[in-house]
This record gives sequence, C-alpha cells and structure tokens, in this order.
Amino acid sequence: MIRCPSSLAVVACALSSVSHAASPSGDDVATDAPGPCVVALVDLSKVIPLGPEADPFSDRPVDDLCEPEALQFEELGGEPVFSVETGACAYATTGAPLTVSLAPGDIVEARVWHFSLFGPNAEAHVAVRVGDIDVLDERVAIPGESGLSLASATLESVQPAGTLVYFHLHNHGANSWSWLGLRRKGCAACSST
Repeated sequence: MIRCPSSLAVVACALSSVSHAASPSGDDVATDAPGPCVVALVDLSKVIPLGPEADPFSDRPVDDLCEPEALQFEELGGEPVFSVETGACAYATTGAPLTVSLAPGDIVEARVWHFSLFGPNAEAHVAVRVGDIDVLDERVAIPGESGLSLASATLESVQPAGTLVYFHLHNHGANSWSWLGLRRKGCAACSST
C-alpha cells in the first residue's frame, strides 16, 4: 500500500488517470506511461450491492446491515469513484460488469483510496476481483493513516465483457473508502506488435 499524507492534493494525485503515484513521503512519482491499451474496465456508476447469494467472499457477517446511502457513486477531484462510508456499512460486496473483453497477458490494475482510518484495533479487508481472479486482496490496519491500495495482475485466461467485477470491503469503525476503478494498463496485443 502507498501511504500518503491526508490532503486533497494527494487524493487528486491518487485519482489521476495519468499513471502517477504518491511516494511514502508524499512526492509525486511518475510510473509507467499510459499506452494505447490503457482503458477503464468498469463503469463505477453501474456498481450495485450484492446479496449473500452472489458474494464470493468468506468473511460476510450474519448481521451485514448496510444502509443504501452509505454506498454511492460520486466524483472526487473531477474523477469518478465508488465510495463506501463504513459508519453505516461495515461490510459490502458490490459488483459491476466488465466493459470490454480481456485477453491472456493483459495487465489489469485496481486502485482503492481510504482516508485516515479510525476505530478499534482491527484490520479492514479490501479486495477487487475480476470473475474469480484476485487483482487486489489486502488487509489494512485500523487505526491507520490515509493511503492508496494499488495492485495489478496479469491475466492467464480470457475474461469476456460482462464478467462480474467485485469490489469488497469489510471494515471496523466509521471510515471512508473509495474504489478508484479497475483499468487495463497493458495488453498482450500491444506488446506483441
């Protein structure tokens, strides 16, 4: 996880569709330059909560009450995000369809931002999964500083458009998390040309 100071400038950096990340010191550090295969893979305005029957994660509590207003599509720094306010929703598994087909060798990247984490000594579980492929699966200490969870995976199989993409969060305390999306940052077709 990338640790960032809690400021709106860092949030804007984390939300940027240009490939930049904040270093632990908060400095802006360039990463891979975007290529022709960089594309958003989920329409965050289409994310919906999933019930127990559609939830592939094993840590769902029996009393998984989640107020609908705690889950929302919004814009932060001009970028679309899907946010969860955990004071009213400590557990959520949500989903949206993959917008394009992915091929073996494609590299996908998931990004999740959280503000400073408050609550009892515990850990949050945050995950992003394409079908049954984990892209991001992380435990985050609570309490803790604000930060960006960032992970990528190279696909080994075809993932057709419409495949369900899961965003999962299990948190303790009243905190604010934002899924910044899933994007293809490299593709097999581009690297073979």
